[in-house]
Amino acid sequence: MKVCLAATILLSLGSCSSNENQYDGNFSQVLAALDWGEGTTTYVIGHKSPDTDAVCSAITYAYLMNALGYSCEPRVAGKLNNETKMVLKRFGVAEPQLLENAGLMLSALLSDTNNMTSTTVTAVDSAMYAELLLLTGIADANSYYEEMTDSLASYTGMTDEEIFFSDYKDYGSESVGCDMGVP
Repeated sequence: MKVCLAATILLSLGSCSSNENQYDGNFSQVLAALDWGEGTTTYVIGHKSPDTDAVCSAITYAYLMNALGYSCEPRVAGKLNNETKMVLKRFGVAEPQLLENAGLMLSALLSDTNNMTSTTVTAVDSAMYAELLLLTGIADANSYYEEMTDSLASYTGMTDEEIFFSDYKDYGSESVGCDMGVP
């Protein structure tokens, strides 16, 4: 099984065109720079209609990340098709659990778009917003967003350092020859 997963990862990386595959050997540095959250598990999913490439990619990527010391679990965003079920059964791999908590998606959308008021809101965002409201059963999105922002503004139980770095972003800059950060 480990050989099968490793081969799938290598084939996935090698199948990228030269424009898509910009890997420069600093994979571990890129991973280390990401905020994975202390003691949390990252769910790896493909697209909403989980076909074989989406599911197998999620499984193998989660496997790779676990091998590198990151806690990741594969999930799917919908019902598996028969081809995917056959492939997983053939290689003795359990079907990933369904991640179906449309409320998390709505929360992410509201947070990222400042309650749909940002100038970056797209037509797709608006369509998803309407659909997600129906799926979550949230009748008053404005009140829910207020609750989210009140929680964001609360620094209860946080140290000064945790507050300062809570939304800190690292940026590398070759033009000035040093790394920069923006709190």
